[in-house]
Amino acid sequence: MRRYFPIVWALTLLLSTQPRSTVQGQANIAINILAVDTRQFPEIGIDFQVQDAAGRKVQGLTERNIRVLEDSTGSHAVVSLDSQTADTSNPSRKVKLVAPNPNLEAEVDLFASGAAIGIVFDKTTMLNAPGSDRDYLAEGRRAIEQFLLQPSLAPNNPEIVSLFQPISSPDQQVQPREFEQFTVDRNALINDLRTSPPRTGKTNLYAAVQEAVVDTAAAARSGGREALVLVVGDGGDEISADTFNSIINQANASKVRLVTFGIGTDTALIKQKGGFQLSQLAAATNGAYFQRPDDATAGAAFRNYATITPDTLYTVRYKTALLDDGKQHTFVVQVTTPEGQTTSQQVAFFAKHGEPITLRPLGPVLLRDYFALSIPAALLVSLMIVLLTGGVRWRHSRSISRVQTMR
Repeated sequence: MRRYFPIVWALTLLLSTQPRSTVQGQANIAINILAVDTRQFPEIGIDFQVQDAAGRKVQGLTERNIRVLEDSTGSHAVVSLDSQTADTSNPSRKVKLVAPNPNLEAEVDLFASGAAIGIVFDKTTMLNAPGSDRDYLAEGRRAIEQFLLQPSLAPNNPEIVSLFQPISSPDQQVQPREFEQFTVDRNALINDLRTSPPRTGKTNLYAAVQEAVVDTAAAARSGGREALVLVVGDGGDEISADTFNSIINQANASKVRLVTFGIGTDTALIKQKGGFQLSQLAAATNGAYFQRPDDATAGAAFRNYATITPDTLYTVRYKTALLDDGKQHTFVVQVTTPEGQTTSQQVAFFAKHGEPITLRPLGPVLLRDYFALSIPAALLVSLMIVLLTGGVRWRHSRSISRVQTMR
């Protein structure tokens, strides 16, 4: 029996190995199928959403972007493609699905999402000129407050904010502890600006901006939001100015827009070209620069640049070539965008005329059916091998006994 054990083990492993799940696709895009309907058979309707690599819902798809493949072979032209969107004009809406989804939900809520906003305030006494009666620290704080006090552009999923303050010594923190996680509580950030003491001395403005870009991009990705960093200061930095170009590269790679408020003395903004530096950051990231903005300008910057992310549901309808045979079939939705092509997970369904499809992801179906059959089969094969092996050894031992008896 010992010599046959590797064969038994190999057959058992082969028959009981879990099947691989379907790959999502080439592009960094995810397709989420919500509901399927066959009540107009042979026309089939599919509700789905598409997300990009940053978690934002993809907008503007047309019939040319969509294909449906059945049983991994056929490709069907799209009869129609409709979309319903929650956006600035209608930030929340309830949409009826083509059929109840696996959770028996007949409707889905669409919510536009507010931006993830990182606030970088160079809150240092260096903003004020010695002997000047003009308080640029107060002006910077007021500009940020007017920016943050604007009504949310997405009330059901409002903007999230965090604060970053350049440091003047290693024992300080760029990000206050209470804002290490982005929050919807803008008033908390305003209160911190009003009560926390300013830095003294030169600060690492651009290192703080770079940190804000990275963290804001991450917060935006996790929530499917647009990313915006507001920088307020005079643009002066003799500590981390070498990070300037890398900020632009990082921001563009992460799709983070920078809006900059130049607030400080004429010497810092004009003669030392701090305002020029801030304007370059904004221009290179599709943002905007405002020098000493008044209340109205600061508020308008929020409305114009804290862009919301729409939430879109697509409904595709196509004519199937499948027969109304009641058998199990599969389909995938394939989406092509400028970033590439991606394919949804395979969905198993039983096509029955006049009934909504019972939507079942193919992975769990294969897993359940595979184990339901493979484990008993593996045990049966193992048992047969053991019996055959025992039979061979028994016959071999009887033959030896006969030979010994004849002797």
